[in-house]
Amino acid sequence: MTILALDGGQTGTVAVVGEPDGTVRGVGRGGPIRHPGEPGAAEGNARSLAEAVRGAAAGSAGPFTAYLSLTSALEPAAATVRSLVPVTDVRAESDAVAALASGSLGGPGIGLIAGTGTVALAAGPAGERVSRGGWGWYLGDEGSGHWIGQAALRAACAAEDGRAAESPLSRAVRRRLAVASMRAVYERVHHGRLDRAEVAALAVDVAECAGAGDAVAIGIIRAAADELAALVAATAAAAPFLTGDHRIVVPAGGVLAAGGPVCEAFGAALGTRLPGYRLALPALPPVGGAYLLAVRQAGGTVDQAVHDRLAAGLAASPHEILKGK
Repeated sequence: MTILALDGGQTGTVAVVGEPDGTVRGVGRGGPIRHPGEPGAAEGNARSLAEAVRGAAAGSAGPFTAYLSLTSALEPAAATVRSLVPVTDVRAESDAVAALASGSLGGPGIGLIAGTGTVALAAGPAGERVSRGGWGWYLGDEGSGHWIGQAALRAACAAEDGRAAESPLSRAVRRRLAVASMRAVYERVHHGRLDRAEVAALAVDVAECAGAGDAVAIGIIRAAADELAALVAATAAAAPFLTGDHRIVVPAGGVLAAGGPVCEAFGAALGTRLPGYRLALPALPPVGGAYLLAVRQAGGTVDQAVHDRLAAGLAASPHEILKGK
């Protein structure tokens, strides 16, 4: 039996093929996975999945046990994978499940994703599941890359009005968007020419400015960390089945990159809100968590040796392929 693991979100899709013992045979990357309600999403998602799966499965005949970790479009994605390669079993679940598995060897705890959007999921020892967040940019996603980007846009607008002082962050926003005035950004917004990915990309500038000591950026980072800690606290409150060593939080997604300013601030905020929980930084990218879940799904054993072999195989893959969502 060959393992096929896939992790797809709003930034891109990654697929990994290998053996149940953690040996990686192939890695592929495709485009983003969009919400099914968006125009052209069905065709675009199918194309993204095909690019990733075919890239990873080249040279592998299967049959495959497939685990798909996705932000949305779960059932259509499973059907697409069935049409692409021979599978004996395919399961599609929220990407927060694989995010947790990337730091817990597939065991219980809370997985938190903060990329373009945010979602948290608690998984218990008896298969219990509780999810919080995941409302999307219009209704929520506090602490996400998009939310941070919006805060940066608002700060730059306030500086242009004179309601706040000009800062390195406001200059970085204009530079990133290649405008001399935020009025040009206003026009792009209201003519539908500023998409979510562009807004979320501003989170990089916020992190850089915060690292350089800019007070406005630091304030946004701290607010994002507080929002993420509040999301985890709400998830923990709804998950009384997590006790003892199962009280861990595994962070994932580009906003929570290990060593980054949001992750550091989040760790401090989490310690204040949930002193009984500990932060477990994952040694695997989210697709690695999906891989471990696929091994379990195939009836294999997930232990430290499998984890370490998988980690080594993924580390040997081109870095740009495995960038977070």
